[in-house]
Amino acid sequence: MVLLFSSQNIFFPAVDLLIRSLYLLAALNILRLAVANPIRFFTHNQASNDPSRQG
Repeated sequence: MVLLFSSQNIFFPAVDLLIRSLYLLAALNILRLAVANPIRFFTHNQASNDPSRQG
């Protein structure tokens, strides 16, 4: 294992924390959309393929 310099000791955990927080925000946003409109969220593909909803 390569020892990091003091300037890099802050950089990598900060980037790791940033990426983790972005993933967490994305997951929470998807969950919020699913809770706000579950029927449209979970049946979007079936509804778009339904011939009765065409045009």
